Amino acid sequence: MKKSINLRLNRFPAVPYSLRDASTNLASPAIDIELANLFHHYYLDTFDCTPPSPDPAQFEAVQFLSRDHDFRFLGRGFGTSTQARRNRSSELGQAMCRMFLHDHLGIKYFAHISNFLPSNLPRALANYKVKKIRQGDAPDYLCARNEQEIFLAEAKGRYESINFSGKAFDQWRQQFETVEILDPSGIARAL
Repeated sequence: MKKSINLRLNRFPAVPYSLRDASTNLASPAIDIELANLFHHYYLDTFDCTPPSPDPAQFEAVQFLSRDHDFRFLGRGFGTSTQARRNRSSELGQAMCRMFLHDHLGIKYFAHISNFLPSNLPRALANYKVKKIRQGDAPDYLCARNEQEIFLAEAKGRYESINFSGKAFDQWRQQFETVEILDPSGIARAL
């Protein structure tokens, strides 16, 4: 089962081929999301293991989605209270972030950065250190394609579209400035 989301990537300097329209080679205005794949990333992110069944019918969010092709929730959204909707939106935002980075940017490894503040990183990155350098929320993820290509990622779950030139987007980008990743020689890496 697939649902579609609209994208606004036409101003990005480099758009991955998987996000381009095949006939024009320009940024696609929308992409389809396979709900079983989203459920897979949601389950991995929540429980740190693969789901027992990748069947999207097991994904409780599915029953609250509209019947049309758009990834859109029915009624007031996914939850009865503001807090429930906020929590579920955050969880889905993180799953969507992981899925997007995995499927379109080839990033294979994800870890919640909060698990490494101020402790050590997993064995593959054991000689690196994560250091909090400013107050504020840290980015959600430390992720990697391999031991040399390490990235930070921040996920957001919102019910409305966000403009890349808006105030909210600028505030979210500032989360990347709250942490520093030190390489084995103690030098801060630009991620």
